[in-house]
Amino acid sequence: MTTPNHRVALVYLARKAEGLDPLLRFKAAYQAYPGGEAHDFVVIYKGFENDEPALNHAHGILQELHPTVIYINDEGIDITAYLDAAKRLEHEELCFLNTFSEPQGSNWLRKLLSQLRRPGVGIVGATASYESLRSSMDLLSKVFWLCAVKGVPRDEELVRYYRWFLELQYPAWLAQTQTTSIVNSLKKWIFGRVCYQDYDEEYARYWQHVTQPGGLVGWAQLFHEFPNPHIRSNCFAISRKRLLSFDFPDVQSKMDGCRFESGYDSVTAQVRHRGLSALVVGKDGIGYDVHQWPASRTFRLHDQSNVLVSDNQVRKFTQFSPEERATHILMTWGSYADRLQTNRVPTLGKTFEQAEFALDIMSHPPRFPAPALDVEPQQVVPG
Repeated sequence: MTTPNHRVALVYLARKAEGLDPLLRFKAAYQAYPGGEAHDFVVIYKGFENDEPALNHAHGILQELHPTVIYINDEGIDITAYLDAAKRLEHEELCFLNTFSEPQGSNWLRKLLSQLRRPGVGIVGATASYESLRSSMDLLSKVFWLCAVKGVPRDEELVRYYRWFLELQYPAWLAQTQTTSIVNSLKKWIFGRVCYQDYDEEYARYWQHVTQPGGLVGWAQLFHEFPNPHIRSNCFAISRKRLLSFDFPDVQSKMDGCRFESGYDSVTAQVRHRGLSALVVGKDGIGYDVHQWPASRTFRLHDQSNVLVSDNQVRKFTQFSPEERATHILMTWGSYADRLQTNRVPTLGKTFEQAEFALDIMSHPPRFPAPALDVEPQQVVPG
């Protein structure tokens, strides 16, 4: 790679498999909202073949931004590309954006880096979450198990709150005919509603079985239960030296990427185990520490009006029905969110309650040693 012109590299992932529309959207947002911080713009072209039309089109979209270019194949995932780029680049600070990322306000990069340079800060991001893949899968698995295995009749309340999930995993349950729905309604009138609590013990045994090592959902043991604070990887900034000082397993699969983002040894967990802060930076320029995230008005919070850099998941949330949004808020923020938004969600006996210890410091020690860093945190940049 060439010698850096600036201390900061803004690294944008252009993945062929996602098409060209996200590149056009990113470019429009990048040009509409100046970052406010001098940087080298780096594009990772992932999965493109040399001289193929798609690559030429991608170049045509981004070339006027004068990028430094890295080419990699489509093996691995986004995080694979980020770590590969970090090893090749020589910048002091790196800010990573995924293919769907779009800045939402002027001086967005400056706001991120000003917070990163505060003493004691180890990582910053535009969005974060308390979600646990383990806890969310427990809930969603029970929904599927009740519908597909136990054959409970169509329940309009479950439909309203879990439609997006059932459409993906068990559309046949949603597609029950009107006649079937009428019969089910008669059964409810005669025999009463299905009491989901009657299934709790049987499901608990099922869940314990499938989450054993080697089980169908054995991977769940790699994640904290809720709350599981982590910076989302759609947009995050970190010292290059700090990122490379961490010890991660080989990141190749989607599950490896989930572990990097929110597993026991996630990048956020390793930062916090060194006594450093993980901040969400809003459009307002404020850096919110872990216990303040639910007040940040960012990812799946209120109208998300304070999101500094959006992505496809931020935008998708706005397209859900009010009931589906409530379910996502519950899985993301649990009882830390406004209970008026989540108290009607049928949780089927699953809870997403507060656990302060998980916010103070991760309860599980990192599995990989954390070597000492030989640089001090950067000071705040004035103004």
